[in-house]
Amino acid sequence: MAVMVTPGDTTGVKNWFKKRRLYKDQLHAAPEFKSISGSTKGQAAFVDRLPFRIGKGDNNQLVLKDPAVAGLHAVVNKNALGGYAIASVKPNEFPILVRRWGRFRPTGYVVLRDKTVVRLGTQGPRIKYRFLGEGEGGAGTPQPQALLPEQQVRTRLDQMFASGRLADQDRHYVKQASRHLATLHTYRTWLTLGCFLLIALIAFIVASQVMVGQKSLELKSARAQLSGRWAWSQAEASEGKAEERPSDMELMLSADRTTKGILAVMSAFKVEQPSINLQLVNMVKGEIETMVEHLLRDSDLEGFLDRYRRYHPQIEDIFRKEYQLPPSAAYVAWIESEYYLDAESERGALGMWQFTANTAEHYGLITDKGEDYRQDFQRSTRAAAQYLSDLFAQFGMDRFMVALAAYNWGPENVLSVFRRNRLWQPAQRTFPFMLQLRRRDGTAEVPLETKRYVPQFFAANLIGSDMSFYLGR
Repeated sequence: MAVMVTPGDTTGVKNWFKKRRLYKDQLHAAPEFKSISGSTKGQAAFVDRLPFRIGKGDNNQLVLKDPAVAGLHAVVNKNALGGYAIASVKPNEFPILVRRWGRFRPTGYVVLRDKTVVRLGTQGPRIKYRFLGEGEGGAGTPQPQALLPEQQVRTRLDQMFASGRLADQDRHYVKQASRHLATLHTYRTWLTLGCFLLIALIAFIVASQVMVGQKSLELKSARAQLSGRWAWSQAEASEGKAEERPSDMELMLSADRTTKGILAVMSAFKVEQPSINLQLVNMVKGEIETMVEHLLRDSDLEGFLDRYRRYHPQIEDIFRKEYQLPPSAAYVAWIESEYYLDAESERGALGMWQFTANTAEHYGLITDKGEDYRQDFQRSTRAAAQYLSDLFAQFGMDRFMVALAAYNWGPENVLSVFRRNRLWQPAQRTFPFMLQLRRRDGTAEVPLETKRYVPQFFAANLIGSDMSFYLGR
């Protein structure tokens, strides 16, 4: 059914769009609050009745005496949405130009917005459309009516479009208004979804921070307990009592199994204030999984256990009794060769301790083809103990991780990294700090093998201290 939409029918639509800043300039209220002024002589006229005629003829409401203006050049009238539009009487002969993107462009029909500037003819005068607010245009100011629900607005727009009595330009703006309603609904849906995701992300970040804070408190508690345990042990030793110390399970209840194991190894190397970050803990856990999987699936587990039970206790005795090294250092043999006496690397390192020829000769091992002491358990183990003692003395026992990296990579390489990055302070010469260093091309200073070496050392200690848990043996 064709419906003729009157200005009263569109009041709710106008207010609804004004509320949402959509088409606010097309949907203003009564005509007595509109004015048009010409630029030639500064004329101004209220749009007090429609149609409002503009031209140089004396019978027009706005008279512009200009050669480029026709007798009746343009007419201002209401459009279907209750706003105002200016249309040329003869667009081909008397065009209207509107400013778009900084230039005046010809057209035959312009929807008037507040402060819209148009030109009558290519060389004609400019006119400016103004919307006068409440109190500026005299009495008769219409009161805003109640806003219509969105569904009623859509229904009215559909009725206006279905009326069939709209001009082409008005049909275009009605369709445009309908599209804006659909776009507004889409934006509202995405905005709701975005707010939900943002709240979920904030909740996740807060929960992560809480977990990190709890982990930090646990580590601080464990370090404090370790420091107290070491001080207690030294006091007991000074009084001539046995060096029996409380177990990690009793003193570090707040730490997980991997963290407790790392702290136990650090205490064996007399680190007075152990410092652990989550990166190191996660690296050790990863190496534990890799080593256990290798032993259970890819290697001769029984053969490995036989070599471990045969050689490892001897290595611990030699390290502890003859060189005063922590027994935990014996696990270097596990990482280097899995206790194979004849293990050989691609770079020519040989034996259980993987000595190169130069290092072996420096520590008194014969490397002749006929007789190579690197494959002799007793000689090579004592040479490895002396080498580790020298590294611990060079870098410090409390920097044992740096010393282990030097055993794998070479002490000169480690020292060159310190010099190249100007690490002069002892607090900077730590293994976790070394892992953060980068060259100019963005690559890591420490090679991957050395980066994994220290976590593998911790992993071997943890597995070896609890074979039944990790290997079921």
